[in-house]
Amino acid sequence: SCKLLERNKVENKAVAPSDVLFELLMSEEVVTVTERGILELPFTFRPLSMNQAAAFIVIEIQQEGSEVDGLKWQFPIKGTPVFNVSNSYQLPVISCKSKERKECFMEIILDTNSVKPAQNVKYTEAAISERPTELKEGWKRKESEQDFKFSLDENNLLSLQHCSTSHISPPGLTLITFTLVFAPGKPVKKTVHLTVDSADGGRWVYPFTAHSTPPDPDDNIVIRASGLHKDSVVGIRLNSLDSASIPYEAYLEKGSDPDFRVYPTNGQLLPLGTEGTLICVAYKPTLYGKTHNAKLIVQTPTNQWSYVVQGQSPAFSVPVGVTTTPSRVPRPSPGVKKNFIRQNMRVLAQKTP
Repeated sequence: SCKLLERNKVENKAVAPSDVLFELLMSEEVVTVTERGILELPFTFRPLSMNQAAAFIVIEIQQEGSEVDGLKWQFPIKGTPVFNVSNSYQLPVISCKSKERKECFMEIILDTNSVKPAQNVKYTEAAISERPTELKEGWKRKESEQDFKFSLDENNLLSLQHCSTSHISPPGLTLITFTLVFAPGKPVKKTVHLTVDSADGGRWVYPFTAHSTPPDPDDNIVIRASGLHKDSVVGIRLNSLDSASIPYEAYLEKGSDPDFRVYPTNGQLLPLGTEGTLICVAYKPTLYGKTHNAKLIVQTPTNQWSYVVQGQSPAFSVPVGVTTTPSRVPRPSPGVKKNFIRQNMRVLAQKTP
């Protein structure tokens, strides 16, 4: 059998029973574990402030008369309080067109003394704007010496630069300002999380939305048909924009005419400095007199290229006649001349009785 003990530790200070941060969810302090059995130790963490807490779970063997009687295991555990935004929180949005660059200010306000949003002070927990916002009337700011670390869970989409950390009075809040740069290579709409960690172990997570719209087409492709039910092919070469190969997917956007097809539909884009990967579009018309249209999309995990494709009928040219003048008038070929008078007289003689 094993005896479970629990030791709470917060800054080496004893805590009252009502202030216990960790609690084992065990109905009995002594449990029996079978040979090679698994002992599960569920416990809870209930933070009272935005400070990291530490504790130990101690397991002691109770087996009288055995050599292992009194043997103990000690397992350290840590609890990190995480701030959750209020129910009325509205996700800030940073948006721009794909392949463009958008730079904004992001400001967050946090309460380093409470694990819940302050109920008696109304404030915006996070905001994204073109310029820093003005403080409420009566609020004053001064530079804060508190130490924080910051991180984004989408570093490929955005970059974050810390500008300042200020203490706001009288509400006793902390204002942190960042420069946020959004440079998407393809259309995307994601919820991004900004995580703020304090030196005391507290953590604040602020979600916001990053949204990019489709870019302008990179180029136009015109394919002239070589004949009905015959393939006419145009190819483009693309690189990965990096020193390594990267997987890609090529397809025709929904609504494109069925007379087009693209191949290969997937593969690897070759690195920069190489001739690039060849991607082909084939056009096989089934009738003349109509201009067919399609849109080619080539995308990688981080970038996208788009091309407007137009299929046209074969070029028609009016035939041009060529005349020649003979060098001399050809002579009639020699032959026996007919005597039409004699021939007529014979016909009349045969008809006379």
